[in-house]
Amino acid sequence: MPVEPASERISFYRGLAARCGADQIACLKADSCPPLLLQQRLDAWRQAGNFGALPYLDNWSAILSDPFAARPWARSLLVLSFAPQPNPASPLWQLPSARPGRPAATIARYALCVDYHRHGQAILEQLRQAIATIKGSDVQFDSCVDTKPVMEKELALLAGLGVRGRNGLLRTPNRSCQAHLAVLFCSSDLPQHILPSPLDLHCGDCHACVSSCPNHAIGKNGILAVRKCRSWLANEKRGALSWPEQLALGSSLFACSICTSCCPDAVNAGNINANAESGDVVADIANVGLWGDYAVDAEELLRMPSAELSRIIAGTALDYVGATQLKRNAAAAFAVQATPQQRRDRQAEFAALSNSPTVTQTIANWD
Repeated sequence: MPVEPASERISFYRGLAARCGADQIACLKADSCPPLLLQQRLDAWRQAGNFGALPYLDNWSAILSDPFAARPWARSLLVLSFAPQPNPASPLWQLPSARPGRPAATIARYALCVDYHRHGQAILEQLRQAIATIKGSDVQFDSCVDTKPVMEKELALLAGLGVRGRNGLLRTPNRSCQAHLAVLFCSSDLPQHILPSPLDLHCGDCHACVSSCPNHAIGKNGILAVRKCRSWLANEKRGALSWPEQLALGSSLFACSICTSCCPDAVNAGNINANAESGDVVADIANVGLWGDYAVDAEELLRMPSAELSRIIAGTALDYVGATQLKRNAAAAFAVQATPQQRRDRQAEFAALSNSPTVTQTIANWD
């Protein structure tokens, strides 16, 4: 297609971003997504001890490294960054709040926003409509918000949306490490638009995320040792947790905000659970006010009927994990904050609350 003046191209994509609610939009073409480079980055991640940690990455290697080959009809790949959408009416506020002096379990603050998958798809729908208005209704699309074999972060780096932080996450202007990503393949031949990489966002001498990670999961090269990450243990690890895994999980009920929220440029949400602000809160729950996570009462969540818990988490990010795994994580959070005697005294009582082997075996593994 004809090369458009830079000013027109910039204006075009800024207009699309404003119309659909994205922070930034870039457009890549097949020749700007070199399969060899993408494969090298995927291999480097695997070789850091991560092979098998996320099986879908192993199963879809060819598609991940050559996204256009799997979509031969696509002429353009739009890569977007967008902000979390606050949700004051989140049903997660119905979960029992942590109380001073009792074991608590934390929910990463992004989960209290509108589920980013749904929010991102709503943005992409607006983008599809905008492009169809310009290019015609016969344009073909394929969208993804962290649900398909697409290396969103690597594509965003190629598109200039941000830089790789020392924690391995994408750092974008005004959002630090807390923007979400979405991609839209399009059959229309849109003008390529690669943003100038924001060099001022490089981490420099800052190692806040590396030193703050409780499990030392962040390598010097910015590659995460996934199996050490609390988010992986809470969200991706299936089945019962061994005692060492429970110690590594710590107080996390869903995900972990530490390596994003400790970033100096991050806009901290502040204390969003007033009940957890007391100095009496045990273990690492003292960080709740700092990281902006929401702390719930671990024992009360473990006692909650699974049907009620499933109802509350429906349509939220926690729905991905499910009630059984959340109860498993709550059991671990209780255990690591209790004394050995408290664990022994409550072990049989807590095991009787569940008929799920995932939960009961986790409790049986208490040291």
